Order: sequence, then C-alpha cells, then structure tokens
Amino acid sequence: MMQEESEMFAGPDRQRLVVIGNGMVGARFVEELIARGGSDRYDIVMFGDEPTGNYNRILLSGILAGSHDADDTYINPLEWYERNGVTLHAGVRVTEIDHVVFNVTDAEYEQFTQYYVPPSREEGFNVIVHPT
Repeated sequence: MMQEESEMFAGPDRQRLVVIGNGMVGARFVEELIARGGSDRYDIVMFGDEPTGNYNRILLSGILAGSHDADDTYINPLEWYERNGVTLHAGVRVTEIDHVVFNVTDAEYEQFTQYYVPPSREEGFNVIVHPT
C-alpha cells in the first residue's frame, strides 16, 4: 500500500518553511500549501510588514471612496493563521536573509535562525519562499 505524502512528512522530520511576505500572493501560496497537506510536512511561519492579516489590496480604493468597509477587505484575519497552525509575525519586516546559516533578520536586527533561537522568537528555516 502506498503511503500518503502528508503521512511521510509528519512528526520529527517536519521542516520549517518561512514565507517572507503576507500579501495576496504569499497568503494564497500558504492557503494552497495547507489545502494540499503541507502543514503535515512543514511548520509554516510568515513574516508580514503589515500589522494585520492579509487583505485584498484591490479594494483599498473602495475604502477611500466609501463603498467598502475596511473589514470587507480581509482575506485571512489573524484568527485564520492560528486556526491553521501558521505562525505569523505581523508588522515584522525582514531585512536580511542568510542562506548559509539559514536565518532571517528583521528590521530591528533580531535574528531568526534554526541554530540559534532568540528567547522571544523561535524562527529559522529549512525552506524559504519570497513571493512577489
């Protein structure tokens, strides 16, 4: 019997996947990854410059025009990330990626690495995605 792919990567062999960017493309990537069982294979961590969950930027002009409410634009509110086991660092801009030691550094020079884990944050990566 063939083993399901999601079962092959469950447990201690899970890798940490870091997504830099919580915009529409990054969020869509993570939605699709989760839908295909990727949360069994990866601990998913996202960094987003915005202090909120992701939203539909196309509707921003409607907010300014008064035809849409800001709440109408949210695609994934903060609760979605928690419900799906995604660690979101909202309002955290990544300024450096070190592919040698597998760490990312944010705008406040806090490092997120798989080898050294700062006490307040626990991020490093095995796989990194920077959607545009």
